Amino acid sequence: PYTLLGLDDPDIPGFPSAELNAATAVNASGLVVGEGTAYDSDGAEFARRATAWTGSLAANLGVLGASQESQAYGLDSSGRAVGASDGRAVLYEGGTVTDLGTAPGGAFSVAWAINDAGLIAGSATVGGGNNRPATFQRGEVGATFIPIPGALAGEARAVNASGTVAGDYSLNANGTLPRAFTYSGGVVTTFGFLPGGNRASAEDINDLGIVTGYGNSSEGERAFVSVGTTLVSLGVLPGRTTSRGLGINAAGEIVGHSGNGASQRAFLYRGGALIDLNSFIDPASGWVLTSATDINDSGVIVGTGRIDGRTRGFVLTPVPEPASMAVLGFGLAALRRRRKG
Repeated sequence: PYTLLGLDDPDIPGFPSAELNAATAVNASGLVVGEGTAYDSDGAEFARRATAWTGSLAANLGVLGASQESQAYGLDSSGRAVGASDGRAVLYEGGTVTDLGTAPGGAFSVAWAINDAGLIAGSATVGGGNNRPATFQRGEVGATFIPIPGALAGEARAVNASGTVAGDYSLNANGTLPRAFTYSGGVVTTFGFLPGGNRASAEDINDLGIVTGYGNSSEGERAFVSVGTTLVSLGVLPGRTTSRGLGINAAGEIVGHSGNGASQRAFLYRGGALIDLNSFIDPASGWVLTSATDINDSGVIVGTGRIDGRTRGFVLTPVPEPASMAVLGFGLAALRRRRKG
């Protein structure tokens, strides 16, 4: 069983009408980051703010300069977060928003993930061109492109504790037909495709180097998990036609979403099967969980859903099994083993 927590809206001065909020990442201590959006009193202008949540309480992480937009996409175990504001990759730390810079001659950049060593996965532009996979380092300014021969577009979307980066790249300037990759120790490893497919994007990587993401196949768009450099489809939820994997933890549990056009549901992949996260909550709660974006090693899941006609972020926290039930289960298992013996 799980407990469900809805996330509050951040306070955005001058924009009193909250529109939506969304959770994107959760760290080991349960700190959550994402974004909140609100409109001014006339409903004519909107602002978006990177947000951190402790429990359900929201904290506005600020913006870069005079921008009215910022997002937070990833965070490390100490609560440092990364994202984007005013078209630049940024670090949120200690109440300060720091511009991480971009590539020489480039105008734009974005940061998607950070590990505890301060290595940041993201992308940057060359001149006014497409984003290309890049890394940044906390305490330094400027992007370093990942040396992928022929890559003209792409994103580095995740980085694990050992510094292995995962993402996708394209040999086409318009970013079509992406290929999933990892980068570690100066070596780029490119993954294959799902059967019948010709594109794949990596969204997350765990500390064992296992990747999840999504790609096309002969059956349609499918979430995948990597086995070596082979991509294995996770399938779809019953009644759905597509799926995407967005987050993976150390145990290999994967979260994402599965849909069929207008209808989409958040899922957990565990024990070889996709599970609709809505099966873990009370239908009378009014919530519909539409996408799960991250899962930590304790099994805490974050994402977005719909309630009262609004999009809101959520946190699903596993409820520990009562000690008495665990002891009973152990005793029954031991009894079965003795009978078999």
